[in-house]
Amino acid sequence: MDQTNTTICTVIGRVETVDNDRQFVFDLDGTALPFSIGGQDINPPWPTEMQTNQQWSVIPKIDSQGQIISLKGWYYQALDSELLDEQWQFKGQIQQISKRHGRVFFIAEFQHPKPQKTVLTFLTDEVEKFSPNELWQITASRQGNILVITDSKKLTHAQEKINSIKAPISRSIAVQRQLAKDAHEQSAWAVLEESGLPEDWQIQKPVWRSQSQHPYWEFVVWQEERSVGKLKVSIDPPSCEIIEFAIPVPKEFYPEKEKRLNITPLGAARSIGASCFRVLIGPYEVVMDTGTRPKGSDPLPSFEYLENPDLLLITHAHQDHIGGLPVFHRLFPATPMFCSAGTYEIAQIMLQDGLKVQERNEDTEALFNADELDRSLFNLQTTPSQEFEPLPGLIVKMIPAGHIVGAMCIHLQYGDRSLLYTGDYSLTNSNTTKGLRLEDLPTADILITEGTYGNINHPARKEQERGLVESVVEVIKNGGNVLIPAFALGRAQEIILMLKRHALMQGTKAPIYVDGLVRRVTDTFQEHLEFLPEGVQNYAKTQSPFFSSTSSPPVISIEHPRERPLAMAKPSIIIASSGMLKGGPSVYYAQTLLERSNAAIFISGYVDEESPGRYIQGITTGEAIEIDGKEIIVRAQVKKFSLSAHVDKAAIGQVVEKVKPKHLILIHGSPYALNGLASSSDFKSNYQVHIPELGESIDITSESLLLSEAGKRKVFEVEISETEDAFWIPISKEEIGETSLFTSTGVLTLQWLKGGRLMLTPVTSSQKKSIDPELECCQNCSQFLDEICNCVQSSLFGSIVDPAGKCPEFELTDSQE
Repeated sequence: MDQTNTTICTVIGRVETVDNDRQFVFDLDGTALPFSIGGQDINPPWPTEMQTNQQWSVIPKIDSQGQIISLKGWYYQALDSELLDEQWQFKGQIQQISKRHGRVFFIAEFQHPKPQKTVLTFLTDEVEKFSPNELWQITASRQGNILVITDSKKLTHAQEKINSIKAPISRSIAVQRQLAKDAHEQSAWAVLEESGLPEDWQIQKPVWRSQSQHPYWEFVVWQEERSVGKLKVSIDPPSCEIIEFAIPVPKEFYPEKEKRLNITPLGAARSIGASCFRVLIGPYEVVMDTGTRPKGSDPLPSFEYLENPDLLLITHAHQDHIGGLPVFHRLFPATPMFCSAGTYEIAQIMLQDGLKVQERNEDTEALFNADELDRSLFNLQTTPSQEFEPLPGLIVKMIPAGHIVGAMCIHLQYGDRSLLYTGDYSLTNSNTTKGLRLEDLPTADILITEGTYGNINHPARKEQERGLVESVVEVIKNGGNVLIPAFALGRAQEIILMLKRHALMQGTKAPIYVDGLVRRVTDTFQEHLEFLPEGVQNYAKTQSPFFSSTSSPPVISIEHPRERPLAMAKPSIIIASSGMLKGGPSVYYAQTLLERSNAAIFISGYVDEESPGRYIQGITTGEAIEIDGKEIIVRAQVKKFSLSAHVDKAAIGQVVEKVKPKHLILIHGSPYALNGLASSSDFKSNYQVHIPELGESIDITSESLLLSEAGKRKVFEVEISETEDAFWIPISKEEIGETSLFTSTGVLTLQWLKGGRLMLTPVTSSQKKSIDPELECCQNCSQFLDEICNCVQSSLFGSIVDPAGKCPEFELTDSQE
């Protein structure tokens, strides 16, 4: 064997074929693993007869749990001698370690059959000796299908690797050091200057990451118009760490995958929370969002459905879309991760706060620790442009979504396959964002859209804003205090700007106090005005758009809990988290203000049905309520205003009409809201509508055919042949596929969809038979649509039901009333 390999993996055994699939059987212990050829040819050529004792040079594929999934062989020789030992020797860089599980994530360098790098996972009892970015030579032994480290030698450290570069110092670094705003930043540039970086690196202006467990300066490195890595620079003691982003390489060519398009929700299916979607498009496995659920014992998406993701894309920085990022990165440390620049800055605060909330919860263990959080944020990349190619052949377009600062819709295109995922979005302009523009939306084969308010239409936003301001002014004039519990990201900043800029508030001396996470997020908004609309940037030229003690009204930050009583001592407006009164400083203020007859609590948007915020909306004066263990007699007024940053039913309809998808997937909403949206006559007539369950895949890899397991329908793209007195629609037996779905009665209903497509629906025997129109059965129920029960309250919800069946939730159809 060639001993010059950077990494040497040789195994002894034989290759067998089982059901047309190859597997390698180890002579040592009989373990069998899937086996494939590592290139177009092997040396020597593939043998016509497999001998029992063979020595193969292989590349293993290992998952994040440390188990060998498969082997790729690129060299073999027959052995006539006695059994030799296996060799598992690797050289490369430590990517990440997991002390809790005793795992080392390692970037192994292979030279044959071609230079390449592969992320592998090893088990070890000495995980403490390894650190990220270090270079090691590792020897491992195989125990079944797991590799355990038996010997290791540290070669060098990434810091030494940087200092060993002999390229001349870039003059721009010295210039930027001189132009730095303060001595602290100048010191960071000086550390870089002493590190000896490549001359062609373009170093972006640094950002001070004070929220990190160990604060540092973050530099982004660019080369030939793409970001190639990040530098983490500490001042005391001086140090410079680097992470180089993986260079995308083409996947192995599989003709059968060129048309592949498959979507599986790993969260936010028929619910809100833990938004995460796996997309198999062409040869790639792409993940969109990785959020958490705010309640329940299972806060994370179903990551177990993932194999080896090639890419993660984040739509925005709300916890239900980004909260699981550190866990995802721990599981898949080599996967490139992208988001917008606005989302990246806000994520620093939101994820830090998420960790603090988890650490305060004594009932459950935190999902990740501070080190894992720092590593995930440091590995998170910002998109280089609105449209880019993160993987060969995969075009990603990020479209401003109008939901909050930094929010994006994601459009994927591979060949002639396309998908649009909206994330959370709004068509309405607000104080902090411009609404999603319909003209920016491309067409797509599949549209995945939120349906949070899919069954209602919002009242006019301007009227709601004016109503809130008028109500605030009225309370202030009567000498009272107003508490506006608000989501810390987006909603709170909307209300601050609205109150400061509204004509009715001019001259108001009552201050606006900002408390909790709202304060930290608002600080980020004020530091990054470039992410806000032009109107806010122009406003900022004359006065601070957020915190200012001299503005009218003044906006004051509550820096310590002892200052909170002062905020309620005189007439004031208090904006505090959380928006649902489930925790945070808003609970403290509510416990006091609810008992004051001249005070008010104004709810500004969505509140969970089980939250105190929802409960107090329906309470009357004089009733008792318990908040955070304290019983309160309610005397304050409570009002609800709709300032939602989510689309309503009408707006969703506009987006769907613009995108014109062949398949419409509804997510991020209650079953009631999603089914109300799906029952729209326009949707039912023109699109294949899916409301998938968690883990349910929707596959449209076959371009002309879709079989809906829920609705037993088939859709074809057809070409019509015309004769003198008839039209012919040719459909082959291969397209029909499972004919048993259509032969029970021999009767089909035909319905034209947009784009020259035809939907065929079988008529069952139970549908053909005559049913008494006065009978209280499914056939005569208003919730029975296309053989499916659409009644959320019914135990049959979402299932195919017998039209003659009966259910306690029966509702008369319109024709019977």
